[in-house]
Amino acid sequence: MLALDPSMRPTAAQLEALADGRLSAFKHRAKRRKAWLIAVLCSTALVLAGLFAALAWQRQAAAGPMPDAEFEGETVDGMPVGYGTMHYYKRCLIDVRDVELRYAEAGDCVEGEWQDGRLLQGVWRDAEGRAKGLILLEE
Repeated sequence: MLALDPSMRPTAAQLEALADGRLSAFKHRAKRRKAWLIAVLCSTALVLAGLFAALAWQRQAAAGPMPDAEFEGETVDGMPVGYGTMHYYKRCLIDVRDVELRYAEAGDCVEGEWQDGRLLQGVWRDAEGRAKGLILLEE
């Protein structure tokens, strides 16, 4: 463009074509950068979502599942000991050592003596408080 000989200088049409070529290359690079940035952001979001899901799962696992039953009385290391009442929130086996395999229903409770988390003896009551039976288990 600075040549002394005017015939050596580019025409306006040539300059326009050159500028259009450079502009389209710049736009193409900008599109690629934008696509790359979107891909990086989406990947980061997916990784973070997975991390948060894993942390939430780990926290729920550490908290344990919803309790099937809750003990009202003294506990040692989370295990019922002494006299107390086990309140059941859903159907579950009262004690694995029970040869009769009695299942408490939701709302039932067992009042009795416990040792190391195991029932020794107790009265099984339904949700209305009526006795359903005596439970005597050997140590």
